[in-house]
Amino acid sequence: MKKSLIWLIVIVVVLAIIYFVIKGIEPKLERGEGSGFAGFTADGVTKIEIVSPAGENDVTLERDDVWELSYPIEYTADDKAIERLFTSLTDIKFVTIVSENPQKQGIFEVTEETGRGIKVYKGDKLVLHFFVGKTDQTKMNTYIREAGSDKVFAVQGNISYVFNRPINQWRDKAIVSIPENDLQQLKVTWGDTTVVYTLIDTLWSIVQDDEYGTAPE
Repeated sequence: MKKSLIWLIVIVVVLAIIYFVIKGIEPKLERGEGSGFAGFTADGVTKIEIVSPAGENDVTLERDDVWELSYPIEYTADDKAIERLFTSLTDIKFVTIVSENPQKQGIFEVTEETGRGIKVYKGDKLVLHFFVGKTDQTKMNTYIREAGSDKVFAVQGNISYVFNRPINQWRDKAIVSIPENDLQQLKVTWGDTTVVYTLIDTLWSIVQDDEYGTAPE
């Protein structure tokens, strides 16, 4: 075996050992031990405020019987957008602490001036307050920092998009809401063509020109 190949194998083995040693001493941060996220649950959350550095896309969401936008407009909120928001908060996975130096917070865009501020309330109690910064170079992790803390965490995934939404993406898109059991027939007309969707037993069918056909799913 050539000496150069032997040295290459040795280098690879040494690098592998160093990698696993470093991984072994990294703190276990899956739920952000010592942070407000550690024991956080979505139960009882009544208000969420999202404030951006430049003031664009600022949103306040509040829950009475249902989730609604209360700022900058009053409108019923989109259930799926709310669900994704809570999933991000409750399933958040902490990868590592990238910095505890307050002078470096601007690099990760997690200062009050550069980060997207998130406040989560249960009644009048503020239970989470943190800043969402930029993603890392791989776009696989996002930097966050809790208010009042110098620790900057890298958390798994690109969670920025969950909180950085235009106002119309927080709004309920439904034009009209009709209980499924109350709907028996739907007529659609365009130009000279009319199609009637009719519920027959448990199957939706198309009635057109007095003929029945199974409605496409």
